[in-house]
Amino acid sequence: MKYFQTTITVPPELSSMSKIRKLVEERCVKFGYPDHLTYLIVTAVDETCANVIKYAYKKIDGSKYAVKNIKKSLVQLILRADSSKFEIDVLDTGFQFNPVTKSTGKIDLKEAARKKGGMGIHFLKNILDMMDYEYSEDKKNVLRMTKYFQ
Repeated sequence: MKYFQTTITVPPELSSMSKIRKLVEERCVKFGYPDHLTYLIVTAVDETCANVIKYAYKKIDGSKYAVKNIKKSLVQLILRADSSKFEIDVLDTGFQFNPVTKSTGKIDLKEAARKKGGMGIHFLKNILDMMDYEYSEDKKNVLRMTKYFQ
């Protein structure tokens, strides 16, 4: 059985996104995933990491949290795959937030088309097979996303 695990750690900056996307796509292609599955995995990771980078270190009103050593804050991805699934763990030290319990409710498509944002969690819950969240003892958000290979 083929298996791989890769870890990447990047600063929580939007400039890190191309590096993240490239690594995830390379791993999917190298593992032989079909294009549609690669697209879904890359898109899910992109959406998750962009939200962590944009929001994990900000208050609800948009101002920045006084996070100790924000320059040392990092976003870490652990990618694991075998012949049956692709798992991605996204770890950050930002504001505690559990997207798994966030209700997406009923989506009004006309309303969603008019406003920017707000569809990410709904999107993730619909394309991933599993999402698990924990807030670790060392104060990290840990989101595990799983997409099965079928």
